Amino acid sequence: SGDLTDEDFQAAEHLPEEYKQQKKGEWNIDGIIEQDEQVAYNVPRKVYNKWPNARVPYLIDNQYTSTERAVVAKAIQNIQAASCVRFVPKTDADRDYIYITPDYANGYNCYSYVGRQGGKQLVKMQADC
Repeated sequence: SGDLTDEDFQAAEHLPEEYKQQKKGEWNIDGIIEQDEQVAYNVPRKVYNKWPNARVPYLIDNQYTSTERAVVAKAIQNIQAASCVRFVPKTDADRDYIYITPDYANGYNCYSYVGRQGGKQLVKMQADC
């Protein structure tokens, strides 16, 4: 696992049209967010569920293909363009972070908790998400 590279972000700019069908700002999150009692309307209710300074450290699983990495990079670019959220490569100092993974060993689905949960937090994204 590791970070997205400059090459991943460059490849994101040249994705085939099939990966660009959703328009900027039209994110459909139905079915990819695991419900939690601390979450109402998919917005974290408690301060400790928010990422400090909207900074989200991440690692990405090495199981992704180069095209899938470009799709993740494009999604990150779109989120950052439409919000104050900033995804940054995880450092040794980051105790809380997201781990973007296809996690095929545990079934075929896509999900994540909303907001910061603490420690390593799975963001499970497979090709059909």
